[in-house]
Amino acid sequence: MNKPTLTRTILGIIVIIIGILALLGATGLFNFADIVSRWWPLTLVIGGALLFISNPGRQRLWPAVMVGAGIFLQLRELDLVHFNVWQLLWPVVIIGVGVSVLLNKTGQRLKPSNDNNTTVSVLFSGSDIKNHSEDYKGGSLSSTMGGIELDLRDATIKKTATLNVFVLMGGIDLTVPKGWKVQSNVTPILGGVDARALATPEPGAPTLIITGDVLLGGINIKN
Repeated sequence: MNKPTLTRTILGIIVIIIGILALLGATGLFNFADIVSRWWPLTLVIGGALLFISNPGRQRLWPAVMVGAGIFLQLRELDLVHFNVWQLLWPVVIIGVGVSVLLNKTGQRLKPSNDNNTTVSVLFSGSDIKNHSEDYKGGSLSSTMGGIELDLRDATIKKTATLNVFVLMGGIDLTVPKGWKVQSNVTPILGGVDARALATPEPGAPTLIITGDVLLGGINIKN
């Protein structure tokens, strides 16, 4: 199971569990609001863990901050610690911002590529890629609170290619040749996919299939 699929599977299971608990709470078996008010910091821990899974290498700084913040806040909610957690967190956030600046000195860069597969993951940052592959197969794009621009106008699909996407409070801009057909199988959750600017392809045109999930973000596809 690849990382985007694993992330979506875990997220889907968590959402289902929350829905079941809310449903049981509505029947009067327990007070769901009390559970939420006491255990809400776990959302930070879970969110950070999911970002760890979907973002490699140096992009794990902010997930670590989220997990740490969630743990400390949960300990406070359980009365296991009594100091002001927020006074501890804001210096850590400032340090994290500084480290992020050092690790991303050049900011967003245009990266030419001839690879048949595009695998990009951004977190609080951006990436700009122009692909020239003569046999493009697709790949995987993950954008969490960041942006990805993928230009495929000079790429060639022999028949079909599949691009798996995951967007969380971020965005993806995808530019494709006019001769391509784009088939979107993306599931938007408080987000959307905009492909209105695409030209109508000819019958039998090479097809780019886009799958995945968009949460609180968007994908823009154009020629």
